[in-house]
Amino acid sequence: MCKASFRNLMLLLLSSTEIVFLTNTTDCSVGYFGPKCELPCRFPSFGEGCQLACFCAKQHCDHIHGCKECPPGFQGKTCQQNCSYPYFGLNASQNINAEKNNVIL
Repeated sequence: MCKASFRNLMLLLLSSTEIVFLTNTTDCSVGYFGPKCELPCRFPSFGEGCQLACFCAKQHCDHIHGCKECPPGFQGKTCQQNCSYPYFGLNASQNINAEKNNVIL
């Protein structure tokens, strides 16, 4: 059922000098939205309230967790983070030091 937060803010103007804010909270599970929380986030959105964006291919973007696979040279849930030295390649899975040690001269 619905858990995480997706909030709609309604503004009710009572008079020209008095403003009251009411929160209408529809709490959906992470990765879902809609009146009944039945719709998965649409690509490239994912996560709580569908507020995060995948920067990976559509087939690799999970509506709950984000990118399952990043293009070579990138890592993280959104694939926007560069690989940290000494790692490189697909999902930062290769180590440059290991590659140097395996070179046949």
